[in-house]
Amino acid sequence: MNIVLNRIDERLIHGQVLASWAKRLQVREILVIDDQLAHDPFAETVLTMALPSNINLKIFDVVKGSAYIQKEMDQTPPNTILLAKSPEVIKQLWDYGYHPDSLNIGGMSAGPSRRHLCRGLYAADNEISIFQELEDNGTKVYVQVVYGENKIHFRDLV
Repeated sequence: MNIVLNRIDERLIHGQVLASWAKRLQVREILVIDDQLAHDPFAETVLTMALPSNINLKIFDVVKGSAYIQKEMDQTPPNTILLAKSPEVIKQLWDYGYHPDSLNIGGMSAGPSRRHLCRGLYAADNEISIFQELEDNGTKVYVQVVYGENKIHFRDLV
């Protein structure tokens, strides 16, 4: 497995992910890490139905996802997108030993205690701290909703 994009996106699988990222990066697998969805067969069915037939879907909780990544990540096909709904999930994966080179922030909506950082991106102080910690440890964190847009480096937003 070759993870070509690590992305936080609360909506997980939708048009921007499929039409922009998956197509451009020639993705054949999407790996969703989410403790709740990993135990929801209905949600898995719905997400699978949203995918074209040439893209496989795997959904794991954080513990099993971390083990899967460590076992399967060898920089060979299939090209894979790793999706998580929140920075906390990426931090948990980090704590279990997965240290991504980069992290794309796609969509985090407004909510209690979240402040506006740029178009389509709101984050609470604890989420900002996670992004800063990841950056301090070598992960390049950036905002880029679709492939063709310019990257906005997270450090430029805070």
